[in-house]
Amino acid sequence: DIKNRDSLLRELKAISFNKRPNISTTLPFDFKRPRLTPNPNISKCSICGRTNHKADSCFFRKSGQTTNQASARTPLPPLKTGLTCFRCGGVGHVQATCRAPSVATTPRETPVMERRIDFCEANPSGTL
Repeated sequence: DIKNRDSLLRELKAISFNKRPNISTTLPFDFKRPRLTPNPNISKCSICGRTNHKADSCFFRKSGQTTNQASARTPLPPLKTGLTCFRCGGVGHVQATCRAPSVATTPRETPVMERRIDFCEANPSGTL
C-alpha cells in the first residue's frame, strides 16, 4: 500500500532498479563531448574567408590577381566574362557586388489603396 510520497518513490526505485544501466559507469569515455576546435580539414578562402572553395576559384577575386601559392596543377579555366548585373544592368559584375544605389520604392511613391470593409454589393435583407 502506498500512502505517501516517500513510499511511492521507494516502490518506483525498486521497480526501475537496473532497468537502464548507468552510461557513465559502462563506458570509459564521454561520447557526447562537444568539439571545441573547428574541423582542421575544412579550408577557408584567403580572399573572402568563406569555406567550400579555394582562393583560385573565388568569385570575389579581382581579374589578374594571383594567389601566393605556386600552382603545380593544371591551370583553372578563366572566370566567366560578360556577367550582367540585375540591379543596374551593367556588365562585369553581379547584383551582390553592385555599387549602384538600390532602387527601392518608398512608401510615398506607391499609391495607397483604400479598402473599405463595410461596403457590400448586396445589402442583406431580413432582421436579426
